[in-house]
Amino acid sequence: MKKCTEFDDRLDTLRAMGPRDYERRIGESRQLQDDCLRAGCERHYVHAVLVEAHSYVYQGEYERALQRLYEVLPQAEQCGDDRALINTKKLMAESCFQIGNFTDALELFFEILPTAENNEDKRLPATILLSIGRAHLVLNNEVDGLKYCRMALDLFKELDFTSGIYAATINIGIAHVQTENLDKAVEVFSGVVKQTDEETTAHQLAPALNLLGSLHTKRGALREAAPILQRALDLAAKINDRYTECDALKYLTELELAQGRLDEAANYCRRCYEIAEQSKYKKLVCAAHRLFTEIYEKQGDQAAALASFRRFHELERELLNADTQNISNSMRLRFENEKALRDAEIQRLRNVELVNLNNQLEEVNHDLASSNSQLNAMNQEKSLFMRTLKHDLLSPLKHVIFYAEELDDGFDRFSNTQMLDYIRNVKRQSADLHTMVDTLLSASLIELGEFTIEFEVVEAAAVVRNCIARWQKTADEKRISIRDNLNEDVLIRANQVHFRQIVDNLLSNAVKFSPFDGNISVSLEMPGDSMVRLSVRDSGPGLTESDRNKLFQMFKRLSAAPTGGEKSHGIGLAFVHRIAGAMSGRVRCESEPGQGALFVVELPRA
Repeated sequence: MKKCTEFDDRLDTLRAMGPRDYERRIGESRQLQDDCLRAGCERHYVHAVLVEAHSYVYQGEYERALQRLYEVLPQAEQCGDDRALINTKKLMAESCFQIGNFTDALELFFEILPTAENNEDKRLPATILLSIGRAHLVLNNEVDGLKYCRMALDLFKELDFTSGIYAATINIGIAHVQTENLDKAVEVFSGVVKQTDEETTAHQLAPALNLLGSLHTKRGALREAAPILQRALDLAAKINDRYTECDALKYLTELELAQGRLDEAANYCRRCYEIAEQSKYKKLVCAAHRLFTEIYEKQGDQAAALASFRRFHELERELLNADTQNISNSMRLRFENEKALRDAEIQRLRNVELVNLNNQLEEVNHDLASSNSQLNAMNQEKSLFMRTLKHDLLSPLKHVIFYAEELDDGFDRFSNTQMLDYIRNVKRQSADLHTMVDTLLSASLIELGEFTIEFEVVEAAAVVRNCIARWQKTADEKRISIRDNLNEDVLIRANQVHFRQIVDNLLSNAVKFSPFDGNISVSLEMPGDSMVRLSVRDSGPGLTESDRNKLFQMFKRLSAAPTGGEKSHGIGLAFVHRIAGAMSGRVRCESEPGQGALFVVELPRA
């Protein structure tokens, strides 16, 4: 009991430490964790880890915080302290929110909300409701965002908790901004400013002034915006809030631009840039370059405008890549934690069975081995799926975003030819992304047994000829000859859309892997009474034995590379194999290294 009281006192001391003491706070919390483990006090150990993780969150090291929180989660679930468990998952959710993983954040918030509502600290459910509302607003779901923010506001008002009332009201104002209800947003922010005491809550008032001033600028009320933004700037400088000060300078730059006062805009923008660069506020540095581009362009300095424009897009891409990496790391930590928990549970069951069921040892070991094999297969497929999402799906999406931003930011500077080229690039990348996602999801649904096929009578030759026509241009670019021998009377029992997907995938592979000046032959015949045979032969490098063994597996890339630098995602042939099987057909391949490849699909005759 004496030891627990000592641990409580040490925890209170750690929690009271300010931002400047966070490094010492982390070191002392680790020492407390060691002492708690030696004393066998699991509950205080969990709270000590929470102090460490909170320090990481404050310093912006969200992945590091998540790693420690996932490690301590099993102890938090077992120690019998609801508050420890709630705070563990709440801090996990807040870390996921900060790195942009809003789906996991919302899942965690909703998971702990019922327990929080029964907790003696009534501010806890209000805080969670506000976090849920903020997540919905970031996801542009303004209706649910407003609903949860208002629920949080009502609870904070019941508790007379000023800081919570302020935060909920600000987010309600942001929701009105997102729905373009600017008058209502101005009303909300004006009310916050009037009710906020500058002497005691300056750190809350300054950001609210920034939001109100920027809204007046958007509405064209420039005279009203100027004194509000200047007050925000002065107040932020007074309390040494560098981020809010930098934000105020950004909004003042936009205000001066709206009034056509370019020299004043340049001065504000330069001060904004200097603070952002010195304080490493990368998003504000990016915003400053965007504003510099507009200023220089209006001043007629095209060279400086172009340089700022390029730097702006470089930073935008860096920020996008960083966000993507953070989300990927967050999901990786979650999968690793789930695997560790499954492994721990399997080990627990193994020990129980070894003690209590000696006579069934062989059967239990067999079941465990089968479970482990399935888990490993699931983990491998998850890992491959995540890598495919990151590298193959995000790549065309980044291009679409880049070209769209180029058109948005430089609409009046591009010629019609340049704009048409950008639009075609967006269409091509979007089409590639749509095809890939559709193929991936269809293949997965077939594997799960949730894929429904509507059978019909299909004129196979017409479909094949149409597909050849679509691929002819790509083949011509590589000087590849496509010869066909199609039986016009062939009718198959299949689905026309899915049969076309099979033909498209086989022709796509044949064109990708055939060399320049190569040959492709396509035939359609009826070798018997029940089946129709589609054959596609290419003149590519052929397949090794290793390639043939993994030919129809998802996400498996083969040793041969496309001859024209085309992309290969490793899902096309797996899809062909699965969709053919779903239509009561079969696929096989005949190939030797250096001899090209022959792919044969057999489907039921109508």
